[in-house]
Amino acid sequence: MSAAPTVDDTWPSRLGGYDIVRPLSLGGMGAVLLAERRAHGFTKEVAIKVVLPQLVKDEATHRLFVDEARLAARFVHPNLVPVHDFGDEAGVFYMAMEYVDGRSVLDLLRHHAAPVAPTLAARIIADAGRGLAWAHQLCDDDGHPLGVVHRDVSPDNLLLGRVGAVKVLDFGIAKSRLRGQHTAVGGLRGKPPYLAPERLRGDAVDERADCWSLGVVLHELLSGDRLFVGEGVGLYDAIFAGPIRPLPANTPPALRVLVDGALTRQLSRRLSTAELVTGLDAYLRAEERLLTPQVLLEELHRVAPGFLSGHGPAAGAVSVVGRPDGVSTAALDGLPPD
Repeated sequence: MSAAPTVDDTWPSRLGGYDIVRPLSLGGMGAVLLAERRAHGFTKEVAIKVVLPQLVKDEATHRLFVDEARLAARFVHPNLVPVHDFGDEAGVFYMAMEYVDGRSVLDLLRHHAAPVAPTLAARIIADAGRGLAWAHQLCDDDGHPLGVVHRDVSPDNLLLGRVGAVKVLDFGIAKSRLRGQHTAVGGLRGKPPYLAPERLRGDAVDERADCWSLGVVLHELLSGDRLFVGEGVGLYDAIFAGPIRPLPANTPPALRVLVDGALTRQLSRRLSTAELVTGLDAYLRAEERLLTPQVLLEELHRVAPGFLSGHGPAAGAVSVVGRPDGVSTAALDGLPPD
């Protein structure tokens, strides 16, 4: 078996004026690389997302990458990861993004393997939801809504920075008017256990699909366990109509109500992302636990000692790069395309 690709034999040592330091994530489609720019004692680290040159020749993959950069370049929000630069060099298309030194919520769930303190779970999801709600309201230069929907909200796309920041990343398969009509690359994309029922059915989606996904992650933080497990027909049936597993008995009633509202299958009754954030903030105020970045760090250290000092794949532009469609979980045969 051949060795895993390295920066030296796969990518240029320098891209867009940045020196490549090391890979953060490697896969069959491309990579996310840690890079830095140095000048006169100044050092700036970024995460550079790149696509393999041979895949750039595929028109659909190329457009997905360009559209992701166009959308993320508009992000000016503390809970989103912006794009600082975009271009191509030596046949490699790249986007330079904010580097977030930290770990993902998926890392936290694996490390802790038990229910997270309700106030910590609420703060993580409220901050992630704040960034998503801002993106949902994003408009073009003429003031027209872009209709942004992330479509891949999951624990590995929510980052916990070592400075106490919560960040949403990887809008690689996001729906927006910037992307137009050329989104399909190999069928349904995203991680099935976190997809809303309407996405699995192939129906039109709006921001409430992201709220469902946040609700699944919140449930998993509060319960310490996966909500929807399995694959194929059994998994999809559970998401379409299966009972939502009860939360632990000590879960605060206010959070139970919010989880129920986010995981309502009837769209007209489901919370919007902004409504979920408002409810979580109200709960935190009532508990007198409005977590500042410093308090969030202290809570993480208390709940999961050593977690943030460990090493994980989390970084400003880390995403699944093993398949052109971005899927990282169960097979999707027979599901409708986006």
